[in-house]
Amino acid sequence: MTDLELVKAAEAYARKCHAGQTDKCGVPYIEHPRTVASLLRDPKEKCVAWLHDTVEDSSATVEDIRSIFGDEIADAVELLTHDKSMPYLDYIKRLAVNPLARRTKMADLFHNMDESRFEGREIPERLVWKRANCYLPAFDYLEQVGREEGEKERFYERDEREVEIHLTRHDKRTGTSEKGSREGEG
Repeated sequence: MTDLELVKAAEAYARKCHAGQTDKCGVPYIEHPRTVASLLRDPKEKCVAWLHDTVEDSSATVEDIRSIFGDEIADAVELLTHDKSMPYLDYIKRLAVNPLARRTKMADLFHNMDESRFEGREIPERLVWKRANCYLPAFDYLEQVGREEGEKERFYERDEREVEIHLTRHDKRTGTSEKGSREGEG
């Protein structure tokens, strides 16, 4: 398959796997992998982005993905599939060693942290806490690993828009929330 065919095949597979699914805001779930793929440059990264939640959220298996997309893509998707019995930071550390999985996870986290997705709706406190205490530290860790591996470029495709993530930091000790922002400069 050419790079373009690979990405198109991954998109079609993801659309099939996520058909009828919606996210926490009621938006068709496929918009999440579409956005994650749009943030990445490399065709293999885009392919992994389309597929990154298929094993977790559908009946797809890593072996299904391996048979269609090959070992490199399947290995990254397998690393991105979070076994809920594994502590989150251990999961992040495990996937960090694979550049395809690492860069895709960074784009996934970047999109997951964007509170503008809620369009004025109140964000559940559990998600506020998770963004500030899991997603942002994971993103920072993966970014540091990338720098140590010699990655100098941003993980995402940039256009004329400035990308900014709005985060609500929740201090579990005091029960207070504080608004902040993080520029998506990778």
